[in-house]
Order: sequence, then C-alpha cells, then structure tokens
Amino acid sequence: MRRSITHFNLRNPRCLLMHAIGFLNHELLNYKDAREVFENALADYPGNNELRFALANLLLDIGAKTTRMYGQKELKEATELYLQVIYSEPKNLAAQVGLGKCQQISGCLMDAWHTLTKAISRAVLPRYPNTDFTSQFAAVYEARASVNFQMRRVDAAMCDLNTSLDLFPQWPEALTNRGILHHLHGNLNAAQQDFLRALDLDPQNIFSRLNYGILQLHTGRVQKALDCLSVSHIPCDLSYPELFLTRALCSVLLGKYEAAVLDLNSAENILPTLPGAGDLKSWTLVHNVKAVIFSAQKSWLEAEREYSIHLKATPFDAIVFQARADIRLKMWQNGLLPDYSAALHDYHAAILLAGGDLSDLQRGTLTRTSAP
Repeated sequence: MRRSITHFNLRNPRCLLMHAIGFLNHELLNYKDAREVFENALADYPGNNELRFALANLLLDIGAKTTRMYGQKELKEATELYLQVIYSEPKNLAAQVGLGKCQQISGCLMDAWHTLTKAISRAVLPRYPNTDFTSQFAAVYEARASVNFQMRRVDAAMCDLNTSLDLFPQWPEALTNRGILHHLHGNLNAAQQDFLRALDLDPQNIFSRLNYGILQLHTGRVQKALDCLSVSHIPCDLSYPELFLTRALCSVLLGKYEAAVLDLNSAENILPTLPGAGDLKSWTLVHNVKAVIFSAQKSWLEAEREYSIHLKATPFDAIVFQARADIRLKMWQNGLLPDYSAALHDYHAAILLAGGDLSDLQRGTLTRTSAP
C-alpha cells in the first residue's frame, strides 16, 4: 500500500513541494521525471527518509515491470534506500513492506518471507486506534500473502489475506487478491463477491475490473466480460495493456475481429511508452493474443510464428507449447507441414512440462482427419 503524501511531515515547504511533484509524476507514470525530481530533492535534503522512501517506491515500480528479475539495478537501489529508512526508523512498516517486495521480485522468497514475518512479530500496536498504523499493518500481511502464494503456500496466503482484510476491510487490492485465490481454488461465487466488493469501493480500479472480467471470461460469459472491460468504465488515458489484451481475446471469441485488432494495436502503442519497454511481460501476451486472432482466422502460419516468439520469452510454458502443437497439427492437416512430427514434439514438451503422460495424448489427437 503506497503511503499518501498526507502522511508525511517534511517541514521544509520547498522539500514538501518537491516531494509532491515527484509523487504526482509517479502516479501519472512519468517515471523519468519523478526520478529526476526525487534525486534532486535528495541532493538538496540528504538523509530525508520521506524522500528516500518515495524514490525507493518509484524504483520498485520500475523494477517490478520488467522480466529481468535478477540483479536488476533499480531493485538494488530501492533495496538500499529501504534499508536506510529502516535503519533510522526500525518501526517503519511501509519501508519493510517495500524491502520485502524487492526481495520477492529478485527471487529471494525466503528472505522476503523472513523480512515480512519479522515486521509482523515486532510491530507494536498503538495505544489508541490509529488508521494509518492499521492500514500499514494490513499491508504487511497482504505482502506476505503474495510471497506465500509464490511459494505455493496457498492456505497460508489465504490466511494472511483474511487477516489483512480483518484489519482493513475497505481495501480493493486485498479484496481483488483474495478473489484471485478463490478463482484459482474454483470458488467462483466467492471470487465474484470479492471482485464486486472491490469494484463497489473503487469502480475505477483497473486491477479489480480486469480480474472480474477474466472471471466472466473463464465462466463463458464472454459478452459480460467484454462489457466489464468496456471503455466507458475506464480512464481515457489508461496505460494498462493487459486490459486491452484481455478485451481483444473477448472480441475474438465473439467474432469481432476488427475490434480485437484495435485493442491489440492499443496495447502495442502503450507498451513502448512504459519503463523497461523492451522487457515487459506484457509483450508475451501481445504475441499470444495475435496468435489467437490468427488462429481464429485460420492463418496458421502467422499463428505458429507468434506462439514461437512467445516461447522464446517463456520457454517453459506448457500451455503455449500445447497451443503451438494444436496449430502445427492444423498446419499438417492443411498441407503446410510434411508430417506431424513438429506437433508431436510440442505435445511431448507440453506434457513433460506439465508432468503428464504422452501416450493418451498421442492416441487422442494425432489421427489425421479432413482439414476444416
């Protein structure tokens, strides 16, 4: 949970102004300008923890948006800044959450878990009710839930999210994360309730709206998913490519290919403007959506090319291997490949990655039929 500028007591009016300008640039995703403002402010006011914390949050956001997760410069810089804040303010929960997230994104999951668990165990409850403390304490549990989930401790993650929401029930992000866990567990009604509660609290929350749309898509309510993700619900200056890509998938399933291409183009136009554009995870989604569109139009060669590009970025994705296998099977059936060996290779890879058995798949799918 990002701290609002209203929580700070920067004392010096110029320092407060510089912090506010940097904070607003961060909120508007003007990362380069925000970093310049914060670094200039720290040069003028060295040792200011609020400025350190704000710059660390910015660097964490930049680092979290790229696929190069190990040894990333921005994450190392953010980690150092969080540690400086914690050294001078050992009870600063927000900085400990930031440090835990840096460790998590860097792949040091046990370090992240220990950092957040230590923050929970050492937290001193205030004598009188304190909304700021309660929200920050809830954020520690929410952050540990994310680490537990990544470590496949799903029950522990759900427990942490429940505790977080007991502390701070009006938190859309935590409700959305719990909805995602319910969705993964197959508790679709509970997932829908959490997503709807999150949207009631914040109708403009793109993360909540996206996941509610994905739930509708998963349950076969494609038109409802498309309506949920429609432009009327979202800001005009949205820089959230995943939403456009999900909406493109909905349009493909509804046979609205022109609309799908428009949303795909919107996502492709947004991606280069984001930090670390060349390494964004969303690029793989672009290739996946392109492949789905080409497949729906029976452009098998183009679909196969897009899945191949996707697999270069995510070489251990069983689902994408299976999707490319399906396309290569279609290519063989339509005379675009001399035999089905390429499809068999991909099916084999998909099953090995998923831990399954090849024999059943061979019997079921590799019987040549008339091309559709």
